[in-house]
Amino acid sequence: MKKSTFKQSFLNIINKFGPFFFAFIVLTLYLDNSGLLVGISGDATSIWKTIISFNTADVYPSYVLYKGFLSIYPYLWLYRLALALGLSEFFLIKIFHCLLFAYVSAIGIPNVVRRILGIEKNKTWRIVLLILALFWVWAPNLTFTQMMVDLPGLAYFLLMINAAYDVTKEGKISPAVRYAWAGLMLGLNLCLSGQYTPAAYVVFIFIIIHSIRAYKKSKDQINRKSPWAVLGSIGIFILGAAIVKGYDIYFEISVVDVLRNNGAQINSSQQWSAYGLLGCMDTLRRYFGYKILDFRGMAILNDYYPEGAEAVIAGVWENPPAHPYREYLNLVVHYPVDFIVRYANRMFLAVSPDGGYMSIRRLFVSFSAIYLGTINWKKRIKTIKDFFSPNILILLAFILTQAGVMVNAVEYRYAMQLQGLLLGMALLDDTLWDGFKRVFRTIADCFRQKSLKPIGQKKFSARILVYVIFLIFCFAYVAALYDTMHAYYNIVFEF
Repeated sequence: MKKSTFKQSFLNIINKFGPFFFAFIVLTLYLDNSGLLVGISGDATSIWKTIISFNTADVYPSYVLYKGFLSIYPYLWLYRLALALGLSEFFLIKIFHCLLFAYVSAIGIPNVVRRILGIEKNKTWRIVLLILALFWVWAPNLTFTQMMVDLPGLAYFLLMINAAYDVTKEGKISPAVRYAWAGLMLGLNLCLSGQYTPAAYVVFIFIIIHSIRAYKKSKDQINRKSPWAVLGSIGIFILGAAIVKGYDIYFEISVVDVLRNNGAQINSSQQWSAYGLLGCMDTLRRYFGYKILDFRGMAILNDYYPEGAEAVIAGVWENPPAHPYREYLNLVVHYPVDFIVRYANRMFLAVSPDGGYMSIRRLFVSFSAIYLGTINWKKRIKTIKDFFSPNILILLAFILTQAGVMVNAVEYRYAMQLQGLLLGMALLDDTLWDGFKRVFRTIADCFRQKSLKPIGQKKFSARILVYVIFLIFCFAYVAALYDTMHAYYNIVFEF
């Protein structure tokens, strides 16, 4: 009896914590020989100079500081702690990256997928497969091996989503603590250079709607909630977000503005907005492989501005428009169909992480994840009410993290949220594995009967035909986008 109890306890521990430690070890082994976490990325190299000079009289004015305090913390704390302990300057930062990846791949994404799809419990072996898939897909984008805000930002985003879900369920932790934690996480996402701001607003709406619905539901119960208790919880939530955002504003005033006043050239958010909205009209994708030009964007600028596209793009930094968002909206209003096409191209590239070099393996996995993730979500939607459930807001939050990618040039590290969600929805649900079981049973029947008749006796699945057509379409689509580079590169698909 004791052995059985010990064995069960051991298995419970493995199921609960095993995937987290597995993910941690995977990235630890990968980073063991990675050397310095700077040197390849301009962002990492620039902010590292600020970190090592931050406690001196001559602070290096990194251009990354425009992103706020999260561009430098907690990297600065980890760097100083490592020096105080006599460790390598990057040792604790590498540990931090390993912890972030372990949370994202073993806890963050699986929990979100479980709640969106209504999975009762994620199977451990599927989470392990997801960890390996995410590592394989994300490793080429440098977020593991370069000190950038993208991996921490992804973790903060998933913490916010899971905190929002935790607010909606009863638990041992008091509602005040859960609301406070959700508020702090929402505040962090409001401080990440704008990429997560639209998603944070959607999560804010999600929590407010839940709070109102929970109050209305409690009216029919014996233990009725006080409206003041509900308002108090919402107030704690807003206060938590305001504290974090307030510190970000303080950092801007006390650090970034001081450097600017001393002559440092740190571009403002308005300049970066103008660059993203107008300066990237000529590029579909940049960095990490072949650059893809956006001839449609150039045609729009040439048609709208008398001075021409090249002059507009060249002048964005020196003389940004006073209202870049209004200027960009004018273009969208004048060329709506063209912009829809451009957004579709960018979104498609964002969820097709091929490592930058037309990799058939990576594209096959990505396209399959899109297909499986979509049908796994769709099979849960049986009525209009199901579609407009609160989960649609969470899906919308994931999509809105790509708002910047859709108006800017695509970098795969900006799309890790949606890539991770699609892979999670594909690997953690039953559809893929049930399909494999049917195939294996059919093969076993063929061997048992020593005939191919069992194959012909199976019902034809329209899903497989749609899947094949979908794959062909996706490969044709991505090839067409790359084909715009025929004058610059000799590009072919590679394994």
